[in-house]
Amino acid sequence: MATKFFLDWADFAMPNQALDIFKQSLRDTIKYDFYGERETFKAIALTNSEPLSNIEAIGLGAGAKGSNLGSAKKHKFKARIIDPNSPHMFLPDPCDLSATKNKEAVVSAIQQHTDIIQINAVATTQLVSRGDIVEIQLKKNVFCYDLQVGIFNRILGKNNTTDSLLKSIGCTSLPGTYGYLTLATGPLVLANNLDTALIPIIPGTTRTGPAKITPGLGEFLLALTTMLSPIPNPSAPGAPTWFNAGIEITSGHRTATEQAVAMKKDVWGATGGGIPGSVSAPARTVMNNLYSCKGCKPWIDPLVDKFESNTSDEDIGAWVQKMQIAGLFRNGHSAGRAVDIKTKHYNFDQIKKLCITVDAALKGYADSKSLAMWQMEPLGSSYWKKNRTVNIEVAGTRPTGGFKNEHLHIRLPENPAFPRVPIPGVK
Repeated sequence: MATKFFLDWADFAMPNQALDIFKQSLRDTIKYDFYGERETFKAIALTNSEPLSNIEAIGLGAGAKGSNLGSAKKHKFKARIIDPNSPHMFLPDPCDLSATKNKEAVVSAIQQHTDIIQINAVATTQLVSRGDIVEIQLKKNVFCYDLQVGIFNRILGKNNTTDSLLKSIGCTSLPGTYGYLTLATGPLVLANNLDTALIPIIPGTTRTGPAKITPGLGEFLLALTTMLSPIPNPSAPGAPTWFNAGIEITSGHRTATEQAVAMKKDVWGATGGGIPGSVSAPARTVMNNLYSCKGCKPWIDPLVDKFESNTSDEDIGAWVQKMQIAGLFRNGHSAGRAVDIKTKHYNFDQIKKLCITVDAALKGYADSKSLAMWQMEPLGSSYWKKNRTVNIEVAGTRPTGGFKNEHLHIRLPENPAFPRVPIPGVK
């Protein structure tokens, strides 16, 4: 195909200039265009496919407004063309940079690459993962290709259990190594005065170490234990008080990865997800019902997809971090404003008394706002009735030793004296 040039007629207005245009036409016929009319290319996915926000979708034009076009849901991912004479050959290669362990440089390089739009990803179960080899389509204009936005055509190869696809192009450390860039927020400050409580406050052991109790959580727990310490044991007058052994904290502040793992293990996994031979649909339904907050739905199904494919903790953590950046999961554990108290070793009367005391403590807490709340978990009609009121009841029969992952979840109100823990990527 001859490369097109825009010619000004005035350059050929004189008779003696006719030979010039003839010479130029000869030159044009022998010029070589490597790509010709080509519009499709082979590429490697540099990021996982993620839902488009409404703002992003609108920015793509009228045909992509909203997160859905009929039933066609839209996702996007970053990709690098790996064909010979790649249009991306002049951009820094994230695979090469990954060997330097410079996360900021890798993320910066990835962001310079093309956004690939994937339509109807959920319906066709063709979610692209980092490291997959895909076929994409670029829009060609007169002189070059549009390298800002492309269209996904199909997956050529999945980067599943091995790195074979990546190794074939000399890239071995990109998948699972660099997720969403975690911004530095400084060390997490923990409460250091819990030993002054009238009854013990015990940070329980979590999957990543002792539960992290921030100063704001610690202040509330000190006030709560002061209220719990004198409560007598009604079945044994004269015996040690009912909560004399203290309260065990099973979770305090959580990072995005810790939040994701908790959702996978304690919600999805506890309702049948991941059990060999089980049906995933009930666990998916529980996830969608539990996290039914405004704006959550487009994010939960892809997260469950990741649970089902057993992707890394880092990968699901990166997804939850994207949810936080999009405005979700910013309260509670992620902001250091929620705490879980173990209840499996209490009888029901103790649980009810604990709930009554927590309810009173929250109402008397400084600067109480609507974000303050508590509830007995796990959630679901087969566990508790009226689980957010002092009139709480057990639904059916509570097993000896309590329900699996049973605890009292408490979310604190705002308190200017104890600001929220910064969430990476959230201003």
